[in-house]
Amino acid sequence: MVRLGARICLILAVAILWAGGAAAHELEIVIKDRAKVSGTHTYLKDIASFYPQDHPMVGTIGQVKVCASPSPGETRTLTHSYLINKLQAALPAEARIKVRIPETMALTRSARIMSRPRLKRIFIDYVRAHSPWMLNEMTIEEVSTPKLVHLPEGKLTWSVKKRGRSQWSGLVSLVITFKVDGRAIKKVPLSGRIKVLQRVVKASRNLPKGHILSEADLVESTEMTHYPAQEIPVGSEAILGMMLTRPIRRGQVITKAMVKSPPLVRKGERVLITAENRAIKVTTLGKVLEDGALGEQVRVVNITSGKQLFATVAGKGRVAVSF
Repeated sequence: MVRLGARICLILAVAILWAGGAAAHELEIVIKDRAKVSGTHTYLKDIASFYPQDHPMVGTIGQVKVCASPSPGETRTLTHSYLINKLQAALPAEARIKVRIPETMALTRSARIMSRPRLKRIFIDYVRAHSPWMLNEMTIEEVSTPKLVHLPEGKLTWSVKKRGRSQWSGLVSLVITFKVDGRAIKKVPLSGRIKVLQRVVKASRNLPKGHILSEADLVESTEMTHYPAQEIPVGSEAILGMMLTRPIRRGQVITKAMVKSPPLVRKGERVLITAENRAIKVTTLGKVLEDGALGEQVRVVNITSGKQLFATVAGKGRVAVSF
């Protein structure tokens, strides 16, 4: 018999006889207002008290699966009606049971919390252990992590992998894979900016875009920078004679992205067009329709035929086509 009232509990009673004809002792189940669990599934024993505790049915009824547990650190609300339906379907028919159910119950799953300082320490320790820099050659700053990471309880282990560039300077990204009891649970991205002691080339004065670099324009120094090593020219000799792709301020570090080879042919100039294969070589005059550096493709016009074609810059005043 089910009796519903204005109170916050329900008494669910099923009165029948045990097999054999003898009346069973009454078992009372009291569902808690709130409960905390640690596993992935919640059972009746996790959220209820049993009276008497030594009743022969407690062990079996306690294993009734109520629901999937919430994620670690989160709370799920189980409603009055949900619990009624779940218990009516799950409790054994041959029993005399009294059940008290609150209007709602709060089910929380316990969690192991990885705080931001702990995540930052994992990042720093990994970078120091795996980067090629000595501790006095490196500064780790601006480490970005989630505020909190909630993990299930159990034996916690983790592995770390680096993402992206192979260099250990500039923005470095890692991924931590957390495992609980040997099972991968969560991947957490971390990133940080790393400055390293490097030999850099800087501008000795303000320089305009398109300027061709000379020795007087450059000065070398050793300092802590966040530039990835592959972006830094190896000495001033590496960029002498190169053309700036943007204006540069005095004292600014010059990276490879700021320079390019100067054009060997310029728009409107006449050039020698060479077309050759193993059997024949043909040359003719042409006019360049756009600037081009060594190895770049440019549009040219054959002055003799007026035909427009693409050619590869082969040197000062020279382009080549294949046929």
